[in-house]
Amino acid sequence: MCTAGPFAGASAKGGRVRGSGGNRLAGADCGDDIIPAAATAASWLMSRSSTTLGDPLKLSFRPTGLATAALAAATLTACGGGGGDSAPPPAPPASAEGAYVGALSGASVNAFQGLVLETGQYWMIYGTVTGGSFLVNGLIQGSGASNNGSFTSADLRDFGATPAAAGTLTGTYTATPSLAGTLTVPGGTVGFNGGAFSTAVYNYNTPALQATIAGTWTLSSTTGDTMNLAIAADGSFAGTTVAGCALAGTATPRPSGRNVYNVSVTYGAAPCLLAGQTVTGVGVYSIVTPTNRQLLVALVNAARTAGSVAVGSR
Repeated sequence: MCTAGPFAGASAKGGRVRGSGGNRLAGADCGDDIIPAAATAASWLMSRSSTTLGDPLKLSFRPTGLATAALAAATLTACGGGGGDSAPPPAPPASAEGAYVGALSGASVNAFQGLVLETGQYWMIYGTVTGGSFLVNGLIQGSGASNNGSFTSADLRDFGATPAAAGTLTGTYTATPSLAGTLTVPGGTVGFNGGAFSTAVYNYNTPALQATIAGTWTLSSTTGDTMNLAIAADGSFAGTTVAGCALAGTATPRPSGRNVYNVSVTYGAAPCLLAGQTVTGVGVYSIVTPTNRQLLVALVNAARTAGSVAVGSR
């Protein structure tokens, strides 16, 4: 069965997603739990694949875990050069830090987009690109170590499952930039292969500005809830969702100077799904079209048992 996270996004126009618990990390596809009619916002890093990077897509959500195909253990590597006379590839950078978009192999889903931060922490959304839309199944988060072109993590969590399922990540990165490797999960392994995407949509290396996200945003969640939040000039916000969940938090630029925001949300009492808890994560602002700006947020709780994605546009 499918599951929805505590602050998970469906669309900037309030599409509703149904969910119920269950660990889908090694299970079959969840079926059509999403009602995508209102899911018309193109998302952060929502480009088609590693071959058509930067094309904005419609955003939908199907909250399930990362389902692996039977006996499909595929390791993808970044594309290399040709003949023996070609120049050697440049040395890998000091770390895998950056933003990536690309394809998955050996899973019931086929695409991912994500960040590797300067601390080694990574955030990855995964799903299926089909019919001009990116159908988001879940969120992967963890912390990894970079070493001369190798990026590894022993604390991967798949937050498409409830509770979150543990796994590992083993990959390689290059100066291209590219990031490729395998996610090892309870049901097997999933290959991933990603590269850079259009800076017209999102530029990781441009410092985030507080003024950029100030103002009112309409956010949607995979719980079917929606909310209007006014982010103040100092990054603080507070509000109550349509379902009656009171929340407050902050969204401020990361001190690293990258185009990422630190986000913290504290929930009030019931009916909030994580009543009394604080979730933290990252936010990304993108220019989807000349008239559509988007804020996408990925959050996990302190115990790393629940995590999800939210999206808003204006």
